[in-house]
Amino acid sequence: MLGQNVAFRLDGDPGFIHDRPAARAALLAEAARNDAVSSGVCLITGKSGPLARIHPSIRGVAGAQSTGSQLVSYNLDAFNSYGKVQGSNAPVSECTAFAYATALNALLAASDGTDPQTGRPRYRNRISLGGDTVVFWAESAPGEELVKSLLAPTEQTETVKVPKVLEDIRGRRQPIRTASDVTDRARVYVLGLSPNAGRLSVRFWVDTELGEFTNCLAAHWSDLRLDPAPKCGQPAAWALLRELSPQRNIENVPANLVGDLMRAILTGAPYPASLLTHAIMRLRADHQVTWHRAALIKAVIIRSTRYRERVAHTEWKDPLVSLDRQEPNAGYRLGRLVAVLAAAQYAAIGQVNTGVKDAFFRVAFATPSHVFPFLLRRVQDYVATARRRGWEARAARLDRETSEILNKFADKGPLPAMLSLEDQGRFVIGFYHQDAEFRVPQ
Repeated sequence: MLGQNVAFRLDGDPGFIHDRPAARAALLAEAARNDAVSSGVCLITGKSGPLARIHPSIRGVAGAQSTGSQLVSYNLDAFNSYGKVQGSNAPVSECTAFAYATALNALLAASDGTDPQTGRPRYRNRISLGGDTVVFWAESAPGEELVKSLLAPTEQTETVKVPKVLEDIRGRRQPIRTASDVTDRARVYVLGLSPNAGRLSVRFWVDTELGEFTNCLAAHWSDLRLDPAPKCGQPAAWALLRELSPQRNIENVPANLVGDLMRAILTGAPYPASLLTHAIMRLRADHQVTWHRAALIKAVIIRSTRYRERVAHTEWKDPLVSLDRQEPNAGYRLGRLVAVLAAAQYAAIGQVNTGVKDAFFRVAFATPSHVFPFLLRRVQDYVATARRRGWEARAARLDRETSEILNKFADKGPLPAMLSLEDQGRFVIGFYHQDAEFRVPQ
């Protein structure tokens, strides 16, 4: 029997001896004598019993120590209060500390073998998001498969019902109705963990029903809607965060931004304002207006406006999904104007290493009244060159778009001297819409 685990039971009794209340009480009493600091009331269960002096280590969190890190730890005197020592500062019973640590370690452990393509371990109940590790569980295995599909759409799942359920909830705002073993009243739990100086930090914690969970994800996807959409389907959170980091390395995303974004996605709360700031900073740096960046900017603006006006998501008509020629916002129209200029340059001289978008995109953000008069003269030159090259229809279209945008400014007054951060975001959305419009042949 060396190296094996042995369990005992009484003859004729279906249960194990170690599950009997008397045996469990004896084991807890033994643990109290060995490692507990004192007896007291557990903060979690409300029951009296021996309190844990040092909490068990949690293993499997990316970036943490290989031997594990504590979720609750007092390793310096400065953290103690009223003469209490270590675990007694946050009294949790030995039984409860053992239970939560064992459960978390089981959820964080690799359980689905190895990916045949990458050779990396596969996990059933965890995903990585930047420097954070997200662990989740639900009241049923099919429910966990559904949660994994919602949190990481690119992950493969084994439950055959999942694709149909996902198709049913996309674009819907009411609670889902699924098979009997995946009900919308089932509880769902999502926990975000990250290493922090030998301990673990809780980035976010969500305890909700599956129906509410899917409704929040559906609202998030609805806020991201931006035409034309990519063919890859609904983006995972990591795909959005990657667009905010230098060299598109998700490890460079600020740790607090990951937690704040996930909390907004999973609870339906407003997106963090820093999300818009980071997106604008990346656009100023590399001038690449991708769908993910424009959609993320649009989602932040739309949800912020909706909360500011106190309008429910079910009653909201999204005004920024597709090109809106009647949009009065100056930032949106200026973004469209830069797209017209870029299209005019391409029609006149073809592809160049550094186009007007790359040269003037950042300046157009900051001081539109200074740079746009110069850019408008260039538009006319490019349109005239396109006509000489025989692109009459394209030149006429560029002229028409330019006149329409400038006429709106004539009605509202001169070009603004500067744009607010939100108007800079609308600038990006306007550019994306107009640029996509020019890619559709007419």
